[in-house]
Amino acid sequence: MANNKQSPVEELLRQADQLIATQRPRAEVYAAMAESLGRAWKDINSNLELRKQILDLNVQYHTKAQEFFDKMDELEASCTDTVVPIEIDAVKNFLTTIHELRRALLESLMGALQAGNSLLGKLKELGAEGTLDSRPDRIRSSVNRGKF
Repeated sequence: MANNKQSPVEELLRQADQLIATQRPRAEVYAAMAESLGRAWKDINSNLELRKQILDLNVQYHTKAQEFFDKMDELEASCTDTVVPIEIDAVKNFLTTIHELRRALLESLMGALQAGNSLLGKLKELGAEGTLDSRPDRIRSSVNRGKF
């Protein structure tokens, strides 16, 4: 079932097109207004998509960081809550478990670092633009605060 509801901007564009068709003497003015409104709508959508990407990267980073902390807690618990065995097979099993937990910890750390680097890369890219609207360097200062 398709949603036929138009956004306010789409409705304004439709009205502008209708005015252009019905009022010939001012058609150039309305065409310029419609073009300007179309560009503004495109810019808004672009900015919202960029914000979505940054939020997605932020969630991904925090998820990976939490996985790392969970693995660290698991490894710590395994090392502190267990009495070191005396029998050779038990010692081998214990060391294998510790080795596997350590590997999982390092893998989760690598995932968190990669996600963090992706987030920082996107923030640096955004900071290089400096501004996305009429406020000079507004984005750059916000990005710089967010990176540190």
